[in-house]
Amino acid sequence: MSQTGLAIISKLRSDANLKYFYHGPQKGGRGRPKTYDGKVNLKKIDKRRFKRVYQDLNAIVYELIVWSVGLKRKIKVAYVEFLDEGKSTKRYAVLFSTDLELSGKQIYIYYKARFQIEFLFRDAKQNTGLTHCQARSKNKIYFHANIALTAVGVAKIAHYFDDKKTEDVPISIADVKTSYFNELMLNLFLSNFQIDPELKKNKQAIKSILEFGKIAA
Repeated sequence: MSQTGLAIISKLRSDANLKYFYHGPQKGGRGRPKTYDGKVNLKKIDKRRFKRVYQDLNAIVYELIVWSVGLKRKIKVAYVEFLDEGKSTKRYAVLFSTDLELSGKQIYIYYKARFQIEFLFRDAKQNTGLTHCQARSKNKIYFHANIALTAVGVAKIAHYFDDKKTEDVPISIADVKTSYFNELMLNLFLSNFQIDPELKKNKQAIKSILEFGKIAA
């Protein structure tokens, strides 16, 4: 991290070894000045030292700069107490960043955003061939990766632009892929057998075929 100049945001174990910094007066005389002021008990943090920086119906976020024994450096901790409709669940998560300037709220928001990125890569791997490229050229690999990731975004836009659906309805890229495949095959059969899709008796059958194989059908 020091070589790249980049900071990280991640999650610590529930039993991570962290220490409070000592900010009180130092004793005179010989010897090393006091640096630490005890271990952080993550099951019951000292809320006189941690600062509450954010709260909603799902979580309360506290922040503090502490010393990480495992990482051998200062870190900014975002201690998250999870709530259920405003009531305590006694569950917690210990998030952190090596960027000491980030607020606990920012760490919490950024960490949650990583799941949306993971969903994007998951959908691209499973449905748009992200890992199927066999090219060795840097430009070709770059193009392939961008097309695979863009295809996921386009599919989501097409889904949400459908007037019959709202953002509350979950989207399955697998269903989108199945729907387009069904439409392609159906059009092939309709064309070759000269079937009129506008006939009333055919419309229900066509709708059933388009929904065939979909998870949320």
